[in-house]
Amino acid sequence: MGKFIATELFDGKGEAGEKLVWDAVKRGFGLRECLAYWRYPIFAEGKFRKEPDILIADYDFGLIVIEVKAIGVEQLVAIQGHRWQYQNFYTDFGNPYQQAERQLFALLAYCDREALLRRQVQARAIVALPYVSQHEWQARGFANLPNSPPILFKEDLAESDFLIRAIIKNQPLIAGVELTPTQWELLLAV
Repeated sequence: MGKFIATELFDGKGEAGEKLVWDAVKRGFGLRECLAYWRYPIFAEGKFRKEPDILIADYDFGLIVIEVKAIGVEQLVAIQGHRWQYQNFYTDFGNPYQQAERQLFALLAYCDREALLRRQVQARAIVALPYVSQHEWQARGFANLPNSPPILFKEDLAESDFLIRAIIKNQPLIAGVELTPTQWELLLAV
């Protein structure tokens, strides 16, 4: 029932972690009414192109943007606010949750152009850490931070039910409403 579109091949450096999450999304959402993209390009007016690692439009859950960070827990040095400090990674710093939020809000801006969708679509931004377990995250003290974002851990990707439960346990950024069939078709068109 779900439809899954990969906009390019998984052959670049660092994409193995994204593929793990993508495969888990396909298993977890395979029987759901949804449309999912790996690397969906968003072109916002006057701004740079945004490209969520994974975008899911689900009839019941609305929009979900997943930003994948394929790092081991030892590569994450510190988290201060939205800023993550890395070591032995291609960059020293990143803002994965903020990045997912920006991409999500860019998509919601397109939705808000349609009167039937304006402020109606439920929306979540999540960071996926396919090489980090929840235990490792907690042992490093990151789970105790007041700004710890919604995370999909290695074990959340293991079983279809685990992924869905992990996603819905996180409060949506935008509460939205239960979409009507007309709103769902419009969301897919947007």
